[in-house]
Amino acid sequence: MISWLNVKHHKEFGKALAEFYLENIRKVKSTKQKHGKASDEVVKKMYLKVAEFKSNNASNIYKRASFGNSFKWELLNAGQDKVLVDELTKELLIHLG
Repeated sequence: MISWLNVKHHKEFGKALAEFYLENIRKVKSTKQKHGKASDEVVKKMYLKVAEFKSNNASNIYKRASFGNSFKWELLNAGQDKVLVDELTKELLIHLG
C-alpha cells in the first residue's frame, strides 16, 4: 500500500522532464532552425524519456497525476503558454499510461 502512494520518483521525473523541455526549447528559439520541426524533435525525445521511465517504474493513477501536476506547474511557473502546457501534459500522460 505504501508503494502505491509513493510519488517521489514521478514528481521528480515530471520536474526533470519540464526542465529538459525548457532547456531544449530555449536552444531551438536561439538558433535559426524552424521552430516547428525542432520543437517536434524535442517532444519526440520527451516521449522516449517517458517510455524509458515507464519501463523502469510502475505507475498508477495517483502517480501519473503527480507526474502530470509536477510537469505542468513547472512549465506554467516558467511562463509557458497554458494551452500548450495542457496539450503537452495530456500527451505525455497518454504515453505514460
